[in-house]
Amino acid sequence: AVVSTQSTGTAESEMTGESEGVREKEEKKRTDCQNELFYSQEYDTHRSKYLWQIILSMMQADPTPFIRSCHNAKFNATSKYLSQEVYELFHKHRMSIRDELYADPFFMTTLSEKDPKLDSRLSVAERLRKISKSYLELLVTVCLWYCRARYDHKRVAQGVCESNREVRLVAVEFLSTLIQRCVSLPDELKKVACETIFDRCHLQESVLYVLQRSIVAHTEAAYIVQEDLEILEWTKVFQSELLVLVQNVLKLEKDIGWGDSTRLASPLSKYEFDYKYVNYYMNCQDTHIAKVNLVDTEVETSNNPKYIQNLPLVGQPLFVHCVLVALTTRRVTFIHKKWLDTIFSCFDYKSPLIKKLSEVTVQQILHNTKQLSREYHNIKTPNPVVGCVPVNQTVLLLESLTSVVHFILVHAPVVQSSNSDHTRSGFLMLFSMSNESASSATDTEYEFVNDAKHHMLQFIPKCFDTLLDVWINWKMVDSEKVENLYPWGKPLDVRNLVLNFVSPLFKKYPASMLSSLCEVWHLNRRNLIFGRPGHLVSAPSKKQLALIDLVMDITVCTYDVVLKNAQKLLNTAASHPRDSREQFGFSFETELVHLTYEYFRHLKKHTMQKAWPHLLNLLREACSITNQPPVTLLAVGFLQLYLTNCPQLEDTKSRRELQEVTVKLVELTTEIASKSLSHNSWFSRKAEVLPEYNEIVSVKKEDSEDSSSDEENYEGNNVYTLQAIYVLNECLAQIIDLVYGSEEKDKAIAILSPLISKISVYIRNHAFHNMPNSKASASLLSSITDYQYCRKAWSKELFEALMDPDFFVMEPSALPQWKIITEHLIAHDNLLFQDLLVRVTTATGGLFSSNEVFYTQKARLLRRLSFTLFCCEYNQFAKYISKIQECFVEALKLNQAHQVIREVFLGFRVVILRMSPGTFTPLWPIMLNELYGNLVEFRDTLRKKKSPDGPGFSSRVLAMYLSISKLLDQALILPAHMIPDF
Repeated sequence: AVVSTQSTGTAESEMTGESEGVREKEEKKRTDCQNELFYSQEYDTHRSKYLWQIILSMMQADPTPFIRSCHNAKFNATSKYLSQEVYELFHKHRMSIRDELYADPFFMTTLSEKDPKLDSRLSVAERLRKISKSYLELLVTVCLWYCRARYDHKRVAQGVCESNREVRLVAVEFLSTLIQRCVSLPDELKKVACETIFDRCHLQESVLYVLQRSIVAHTEAAYIVQEDLEILEWTKVFQSELLVLVQNVLKLEKDIGWGDSTRLASPLSKYEFDYKYVNYYMNCQDTHIAKVNLVDTEVETSNNPKYIQNLPLVGQPLFVHCVLVALTTRRVTFIHKKWLDTIFSCFDYKSPLIKKLSEVTVQQILHNTKQLSREYHNIKTPNPVVGCVPVNQTVLLLESLTSVVHFILVHAPVVQSSNSDHTRSGFLMLFSMSNESASSATDTEYEFVNDAKHHMLQFIPKCFDTLLDVWINWKMVDSEKVENLYPWGKPLDVRNLVLNFVSPLFKKYPASMLSSLCEVWHLNRRNLIFGRPGHLVSAPSKKQLALIDLVMDITVCTYDVVLKNAQKLLNTAASHPRDSREQFGFSFETELVHLTYEYFRHLKKHTMQKAWPHLLNLLREACSITNQPPVTLLAVGFLQLYLTNCPQLEDTKSRRELQEVTVKLVELTTEIASKSLSHNSWFSRKAEVLPEYNEIVSVKKEDSEDSSSDEENYEGNNVYTLQAIYVLNECLAQIIDLVYGSEEKDKAIAILSPLISKISVYIRNHAFHNMPNSKASASLLSSITDYQYCRKAWSKELFEALMDPDFFVMEPSALPQWKIITEHLIAHDNLLFQDLLVRVTTATGGLFSSNEVFYTQKARLLRRLSFTLFCCEYNQFAKYISKIQECFVEALKLNQAHQVIREVFLGFRVVILRMSPGTFTPLWPIMLNELYGNLVEFRDTLRKKKSPDGPGFSSRVLAMYLSISKLLDQALILPAHMIPDF
């Protein structure tokens, strides 16, 4: 039968002058089919199949003599009898494939003239005698033609197409058996046979193009009709046989050393291929549509891979392309296992060429696993048929991922190589080889592994992220519905496979795996590390909790392994010259400590107690990282977590080490909390709160210098100030109380004194932008003042803050904290309350001050007296009622000071609430008399106001009347037993 590469549809399209879109479609179809052969007439398929089966049986019976005879038997144009006819027919078909005439009268002359290897000075007859072929070349070439040739199933009967498919299967089977038998041939015969098969017949090139076309047949079937289903099913069978042939070719190439560095015509860098289309597949959201329209994409057209001569099959860009498209196409999911087996057979070929193949394979397996996990997550009720997914597809993908990654990272030894090019520098890769020693000189075949390991480590974070999806969905599986979850397999199998993937990697590369977990931890963050004020650390996301659960289930990943390697990574980060945020886009040290913190929080208490030596080293390393404030804040939380869950250390040395690291952490946190403070001048020791950044810019607008550096410094100083204060609020008091024993409480004063002196600056500053810091500082002080043994460190600063003229300029939510502070400040020190009474009684405006200043000062002191009475316990200051009465009487003598009288009524309301009725009975005559007099005056003023010229009310007078009204309202609301005199 005559075959041709031309498609009839293309010619008809050009003659009829159809639209541009149709012509482009036909041109594309012609490009895709350029490596296919189409029969122009029918042939006897049954007879051809029978003959190939006979030849196959002869070879299987005794392969060595058969292959030797086929190789030694030559034929050319001058041969006698049938050999000459075979030669002519062979070359006529070759000419037909080249789109030349089948019956060319000048066939011999044309053929001889086209052979460039022959001397042009020879005659035609002499040249023909020199052209000779072996029967082995004939069989292989014709067999490859049969593999490539097919009918247009729309132009011939269905039975003819089916018979031709059977012939193609037999042809592939013959080639596969031939290659398999060549492996066991004697070395000399094997060498010459492989030279004929590979060099003269170009077996690898033809097989790869046939394999590519079988995959494209699936991707083109976007809107497949019912009668084409048979073709697709046959294509799966045909593709499976081709994969067997590819595996045999790989074995033969490895056996004869095909593609060694001495065999390559040029350096390996020449064969680098542009794999940009890989990203296209990785980013596809709709898998089915994206893969169906594969051949329509501009990316694929511009990066269409070609076969490269003299390059091994495992390194061919065309083969990598076939692997990628096959693993991507959902219609060939049922033969993914055979594709993966073929990929695994490539790894026996110890060559740097498998690096790109392994990377592409891992990426696509991860993409398929994530897509399958997404589909399962979207199914509310389990369904036996989920798309086109076969049984145990997840199990297959996880097994394949484990095999590929473990081959490169676990099973292959490390060889010292000076030429390895690490594409990802930095401390994330420093521990990838730390647990292995260099292999001996006999391991030269593994020299490619060092570079491959560094490249494969880049995919470990993505592997963990994908496995987390599987792990989460496995946790959600209902055991009663396992039988219906065909795409997933048994949950126990899935769990074991995930652990089997992770455990060997953690055993061999603990530090590198922990750094990869940090990257996954960062990618799955949904909240800031430090949540809303009042919470030390935000709750982890769902995937972060699943990551902790996964790490806890890894048997080789014990607490000492995690803490020890976290300490090593922090040590490396501290000595690294570059900031991790610039290198990796996130703070590696922060994510590492946060991950370790959450892991430590999930440990049992007895395990925490045993982990103290490793935790101590980790905290010391955290103290050395001063350029990452979150690391220090998390370390403080780490220390509090250990102290609250473990008993106190009895060893003197351990307690001393604990106190040392506590002092260091408190000092660093205090420094972070004081970043928003500055000194006005170099000779002034008094610190002040930095103004708001907008004010800094407005002041420096007249300067010609760029203010971008000021913005960076301001943000760097202020971003963690508030959170540092809240962390101290949550942890400091508890840490000090647990770290220092009853005999060592005095040591706490040395720690708290510098902190309170700096925190009090925020309290005394009442600017609007400082309100959050002031509120946080109040919360911190309220927790510290609960411990009276450190009273010396805070009593003086807090009493001065209470006497601040702008003390009550604060957020209303900060008042409850100040109520606690004032109670702790006054309750245990009556001298301070007496001092306050003396200040109220003896307040003077000064020699040169006006009465207005005196009235304002008097009102402020009365309000602080009322606030102090309100904060303390019931009847705590009942014995000072006479002095309180004296303060009120002295204040009421100032008839014109309405703001002072207002504070007196406020103080009386507080006395009613905080003292028993019998205690404040002497105050009633004074209060009622003053109350009656002011109300009468208010009535008379209102009567006069009816006239046009009547007087008005000032804001202070209205405030006084409002205070009177509040007193009356309170007296009416309270029960009679609280104010029986009223």
